[in-house]
Amino acid sequence: MSNRDHGSVSPYGEPERDRTAIVIATALVSRLLLVLYAKVYFAPGWFFSRGLEMGLLADSFLRGKGLSSPFGMETGPTAIVAPGYPLLVSFVFRLFGSYTSASALCLMLFGAVCNVATAYLIYRLSRTIASERSAFFVSIFWTCSLPLIWMPTIFWETNLSALCPIGLASLLLSRRRDTTKFWCVCGMLCGTAALFNPALAPCLTLIVIYTLFKAPALAKRWRFVSVWSLGAVLLYSPWPLRNARVFHACVLTRTTVGLELWMGNNEHATGFLDTSLFPTYNQAELADYRARGEIDYMAHKGQMAADFIHAHPSIFLTMSARRVLRFWTGTGTSGGSVLFGLHATLTLILGGFGLALLWQGARRDICLTMLIPLLVFPLPYYITHAEFRYRLVVDPVLTVLAAPAINWLLRKRWQSAGTWATNIAPGALQRSSAAMEEKSPN
Repeated sequence: MSNRDHGSVSPYGEPERDRTAIVIATALVSRLLLVLYAKVYFAPGWFFSRGLEMGLLADSFLRGKGLSSPFGMETGPTAIVAPGYPLLVSFVFRLFGSYTSASALCLMLFGAVCNVATAYLIYRLSRTIASERSAFFVSIFWTCSLPLIWMPTIFWETNLSALCPIGLASLLLSRRRDTTKFWCVCGMLCGTAALFNPALAPCLTLIVIYTLFKAPALAKRWRFVSVWSLGAVLLYSPWPLRNARVFHACVLTRTTVGLELWMGNNEHATGFLDTSLFPTYNQAELADYRARGEIDYMAHKGQMAADFIHAHPSIFLTMSARRVLRFWTGTGTSGGSVLFGLHATLTLILGGFGLALLWQGARRDICLTMLIPLLVFPLPYYITHAEFRYRLVVDPVLTVLAAPAINWLLRKRWQSAGTWATNIAPGALQRSSAAMEEKSPN
């Protein structure tokens, strides 16, 4: 049974639909103000200066060369990133021109829309596990937190990725009945999400499997699993098929696994991302990449990383533990703002407490559904690098889990206030009455 407040009026007097409107309006206005600020005060190319390969791939696609040459010169086909976001950028470039202010504005607005949808889902999902007021509180907190207001300026798929786990959880928990059509559409949505960020695929898949198999009376679970898989494969399969055709190799997600592992595990590694090793910024690495070709280059880097880990297991374990800590405390970005750490630590503490409250209560189904992305999604970043923007993907999940914690704290506060009114206030009233009687002329 939900812990939502009874009635349709909030403690502030507005109906429930008005609270929803406030959340959406706050998210929208804050992001629009940010976009306007970036448009006025930053140079036109500022937005595209981070995530250069996204723009290069989009531009290459527009020139009829497919997804290729991600490092600024002709190097042939590539699969260093999944195709979803570069193709979206190429569509925007076609409409508004490559690297124009209008294109930057459009992409930032896309990120803003994703943020608004995320804020709405945080509010909607929080209401199912906590009170109306705590759901309102956590959704407004996520909307107004300074590190998150800047999310639309990230020239990556991060804004959409942050929407996906909480979006799937909300979709599955709010469904009225299981049908073939529902699970087929759900599979297609998951396949589309994986085209933007393949790192989402394991956690989304496990959420679906857990949802279908937690109900012992669901006789058609295997049928729905098959339909979901068909929908996901139908949308995602063109990507690995394309890779097999152009590389003559099996590349299911991205080719950069070996490179990312080596960048995080070498004799000079600190646990932070060292962009100076990336071929975009390192001429020696770019020359090696061109000489070997993408597949052999990435395999070579993976072997170098494996050799280093085998030779220095204690260093690997120490740096991995450091990356785990940095991921969850928001300190994984070298030179990142202290606000990153403050936001991440607060949501970690409140989200963890809320998770424990759900586990102790009768909501273990929701608890496990929300726990899956927290356990699965960060795993690759524990052994490579734990940038704050990766932490942003699971932040909405932690924010939802913070709602029961806020609800508990509010209840404790009300109980304390009630105890004060019961035990202290009567004595104060008696003393006040006695004082008034002494001052009375009668």
